[in-house]
Amino acid sequence: MKVCLINSFFEPFVMGGAEVYAQGLAEGLSKYHQVMFITTCPYSGWSSVTGRVEQKGSIKVIRFFPLNLYWVYYAQKQLWLRALWHAMQIWNPHTYWVIRGILKREKPDIVHSHTLRALSYSVVSAIDSLGIPHIHTLHDYELLSPWGNLLRRGKIMEKFGVLDLPYLVLMRHLTRNVKAVIGPSRFVLDWHLKYGFFRKARKYAIPNGLNLPHAHNSSKDYEILNILFVGALSQHKGVHTLLDAFTSLNESNVRLHVAGRGPLAQRVSHLASQDSRIEYHGHVPQGEPLWKLYSEANLLVLPSIWLEILGLVAIEAFSFGTPVIGSAIGGIPEVVEDGYNGLLFKPGDVDDLSRTLKRVLSDIELLKRLGENARKSVQKYKLDTHIESILKVYEEVLG
Repeated sequence: MKVCLINSFFEPFVMGGAEVYAQGLAEGLSKYHQVMFITTCPYSGWSSVTGRVEQKGSIKVIRFFPLNLYWVYYAQKQLWLRALWHAMQIWNPHTYWVIRGILKREKPDIVHSHTLRALSYSVVSAIDSLGIPHIHTLHDYELLSPWGNLLRRGKIMEKFGVLDLPYLVLMRHLTRNVKAVIGPSRFVLDWHLKYGFFRKARKYAIPNGLNLPHAHNSSKDYEILNILFVGALSQHKGVHTLLDAFTSLNESNVRLHVAGRGPLAQRVSHLASQDSRIEYHGHVPQGEPLWKLYSEANLLVLPSIWLEILGLVAIEAFSFGTPVIGSAIGGIPEVVEDGYNGLLFKPGDVDDLSRTLKRVLSDIELLKRLGENARKSVQKYKLDTHIESILKVYEEVLG
């Protein structure tokens, strides 16, 4: 079987969990089937517009620059320019013809798409035009609103506005022929079904699988308690909530390690210069440096204020026996079981997070028990197990 995966980005361009997952999926599937991967790249001459091919191990990767005002990976543009980019990208004709040409030439048996905003949802039309069975995995809420995290002015949208509804209707129409939809959490799948998406599609709730590192068996130090945050330093990830909660702690034997990049990086750096208990590591890519942070952490905090799809960093932390304090929002409670492998707190509530941190940091036996259960929890998220589930979906769609 020839499988075509499509995602906005692919290594070395990583925006978040979707890229980490999609790469792991490609590598896992390539052990069983022929795999190709279509993604974007920055503009670098005519070949980048028409598409260039490279080989990543056994995976054939085809990259191209979707004709628009800029490449979104590096974008930090003015609001009006971003609005114009989004308007042009909703249905980009250049993307349609490039994707259609690639698929017509490569003739995959099945297409499995992921995040598509940087490519355009004309991708879906291109797949439909060739009658190739199409599976889509939900990694955010970009089908429901141009605000893919459903946050507006720092708060979750309670209802869709006049400008949102036409977009939602269009996206629902474009994806009407998708054969199967996969939600990494039951929460995100139900959220889309509530708004009338994927009525004719097969529906699956399958947690993302990760190519997890071999867990370090080194024992954790419980004299100095290390708290870890890994992720985008953006408001929707709630790092500001964690910073406020941590700085309210008076304990001298705690350390906060922050790994990531984003708009709030300057604030993190400034606080680190003022409080010796805070260490800012900047962006730490997948690999040994990141695994070392997980291994030495006594606790990972996932303080998202958006409707988190699942929380891949929690799964990574579990593999090192590191429990998680997470916001009780979105798909996080499907991973972080309160009182078993971590604790939950009210999203965006600094006082509640502070109380939760104090509770667990003052009870080392609780911390150790949560850590033991965290290591047990990771088994169901292993990539090999996940690949088996995905292959069953492919067989049912093609059968």
